[in-house]
Amino acid sequence: MSFQILEIAIYNRQGDRRSIRFRPGTVNIVTGVAKTGKSALIDIVDYCLGRSEYVVAHGVIRDTVIWYAILLQSANGRILIARPIPPERQKTGTDVFFTPTADDRMPDLADLRANSTVKALTTFLTETAGITPNEHVPPEGQSRNPIRASIDHTKFYLYQQQNRVSDKNLLFYRQEEPWAPQTIKDTMPYFLGAAGDDQLDKQLRLQRARRDLKLLERRLREEEAIRGRDNSKVLSRYAEAREAGILPGASQPADFETTVAELRRCLKWRPSAALAEPEGNLGRLTQQRDLLQEQLRQIKREIEAAEAFGQNQAGFSREVQEQVHRLTAIGLFGDRTVHAETCPLCNQTLATPVPTADQINSSLNHLEKQMEMVNRQRPRLDEYINQKEADATELRRQIGETKAEIDAVVAQQEAVVSMRTEEAARARVIGRVSLFLESVLKFDDRSDLSNEVNRARYRVAVHRCCVFSTKGVA
Repeated sequence: MSFQILEIAIYNRQGDRRSIRFRPGTVNIVTGVAKTGKSALIDIVDYCLGRSEYVVAHGVIRDTVIWYAILLQSANGRILIARPIPPERQKTGTDVFFTPTADDRMPDLADLRANSTVKALTTFLTETAGITPNEHVPPEGQSRNPIRASIDHTKFYLYQQQNRVSDKNLLFYRQEEPWAPQTIKDTMPYFLGAAGDDQLDKQLRLQRARRDLKLLERRLREEEAIRGRDNSKVLSRYAEAREAGILPGASQPADFETTVAELRRCLKWRPSAALAEPEGNLGRLTQQRDLLQEQLRQIKREIEAAEAFGQNQAGFSREVQEQVHRLTAIGLFGDRTVHAETCPLCNQTLATPVPTADQINSSLNHLEKQMEMVNRQRPRLDEYINQKEADATELRRQIGETKAEIDAVVAQQEAVVSMRTEEAARARVIGRVSLFLESVLKFDDRSDLSNEVNRARYRVAVHRCCVFSTKGVA
């Protein structure tokens, strides 16, 4: 299907429109003096047909025009396509206005509003031009991405600028750009008919065949990895089971099948009876020990206080005893009626009166009573200290018993953990053996899998010939 341009229009900021109309089905020649914008027509059409870069040359047109539009005639009717200039200071734009129309005239500027994107316009024009789904896949070993021919790739053959006509080295539009030569090589077979409309279907069949081959090859690698070289995998699993005590005393099997049969015996293994859980007394015993130790510290403080009190009493008793010894000297006086102002030895009058014998005897009696009271309290104090020491001894015994219980609980927990570790190790080995045996069941017939891989490789080769051969393969 082809397009023909019926009209090209440009709009300035004031809404004025300038347009050129073409007659369909004939050769149209645009003439005019130099520098009047004839060469810009190719860039305007290219921009309206979906080119993202805004390449209209600098000059009057670029300085004044804000919208470009073209009216196309196709087999299905007329198509109006218009594009605004890119935003300020940008070299590309994506806004597009396009719509099927039955009108033979260009709209006013006020009627132009972007309603789509360049990508959507390209898809629409590609389908309207009758370009069927296609894809060119580079040969193996090349890193470029697959490419699908679209309306964009037809532009290489639609335009020829004045300098291209006189160029003896280049032929196609934009061929001088780095990516263009390879793109032309990849898409030209489709436009020339060398790649049929079923090319994409052939590509999809090739992709499916390659995917199936990869899956089969991966299964084959897994099977080889499971068996290992010289049955190393199965022998390794057997050694693990024997080391864990699941197969005690068993001898090394001679071949793969016998070893697998022995490993299947491992699946009958069951863990031993549930281990008794510790009663959780460790926390309670620890709290009890801490409480007993606090009680023992309190009793030690009470004993120290009592012993300090006893030492103070002993010091007081010594002081009182010395006072008694000094005061008993009063027994030297025969006449206790002697006046206190007269010396009892020389009967002379004293400048400072001395205590009388009665006063001294009174003090002596008071001290003797205090001594008697202290002597009565001492046995009670000793009894109190002895009781506290007995309580401290009992607390030390209880603390020792509690510590022994704590040690027993800790030892029990360590034993349970050790036994659980052994059971967990055996269970882990059983899991590895079970996974190995399940994998072995998937690949019991290795020869069938190898044959499937070979058939898949043949299918890939056939489909590849269909894709890359110019004639195809039936």
